[in-house]
Amino acid sequence: MANNLRNKRFGKQRRGVAGVIAGVFFMAIILSTVAVYFVLTLTNERARASYEIQSQQENQAKVAEKLEVVRDEALDCDPAPCMITVYITNEGTLPLVNTNVLLYCTDTACPPIPGPPGTDPNDPVEQLPLDINNDPIPLTLNAKERNTRTVGPVDDTLTYRVDVITERGNIVSAV
Repeated sequence: MANNLRNKRFGKQRRGVAGVIAGVFFMAIILSTVAVYFVLTLTNERARASYEIQSQQENQAKVAEKLEVVRDEALDCDPAPCMITVYITNEGTLPLVNTNVLLYCTDTACPPIPGPPGTDPNDPVEQLPLDINNDPIPLTLNAKERNTRTVGPVDDTLTYRVDVITERGNIVSAV
């Protein structure tokens, strides 16, 4: 009987030690979770602030772009087919990368563009030179630099518009 009581008391002591150890582990888990939360929150705040600064700088650079696009009124039809000459000038102080030059037919009698079924006849035709993978080769203009592009082929009886799109998203048109 005495041995039986002794075993019960010894088991309760071990249960008390196990409860203390479990409590220590539980507190360690809670404290580390709270610490990780605060560290991640601070890191995300710093990253967000840097992204906002970068976004503001990009917007300022976009506003500072000064691109002038002038279309030559006379079509270059020698040799055939007729082409439109476009003069692209960077009037600003930032280098500009022109990612696309698009040719739109704005006349009501525009022929449909050959393409897959459902192609809109007023869709633009990309007019930048293509690399091996048929990706457009961008045109880079430094400050006060000018470049000439010919786009086409065009029909001399129709009206066209040429859009130049910069890397920062500005669109400048020449009618």
